Amino acid sequence: MPQVVSGTASPLTSSVTKLVRDLLENNWPTSAYDPLRSDIGFGLSTWDDYGDIDIHVTQDRVVSVPDTIGWGRSKVTEPALITLFLRKNQQEIPATFGNAQRMIEQIVKDNAASLGQGIAMLRWDGWDRIVIADSLKEVWQCTGRASAIYFLVKV
Repeated sequence: MPQVVSGTASPLTSSVTKLVRDLLENNWPTSAYDPLRSDIGFGLSTWDDYGDIDIHVTQDRVVSVPDTIGWGRSKVTEPALITLFLRKNQQEIPATFGNAQRMIEQIVKDNAASLGQGIAMLRWDGWDRIVIADSLKEVWQCTGRASAIYFLVKV
């Protein structure tokens, strides 16, 4: 029996990672904020050396596990990783990094119910610590987690 997202007549037509990336890019300030949207590369993979700042949304390796709610309904919590990369051109973490982290949190929290496609909520799950990855020795990086929550129904 096929399943569709509750409130729609279809399964998700776009991945949660793409929806979250688009949410961040479309809601990032274009003026009077540091960093500006024009200074950031938004993507779906990893640091691509686009500029000084990249934000990439990728699927968490944790597989989403639906919780069954009765015979024909399941709750799905699908995690997404939001990784912030900033070129390391000084020894201290620049203020721009913290500003970008706060803006990511604000966008996710302010738009928790507006991903569309029947997704009920986007939950902010927090940040890991800031590191310099072994493979990217010239880049500060930090990963945050958000989880899309939606319901599947059998049709």
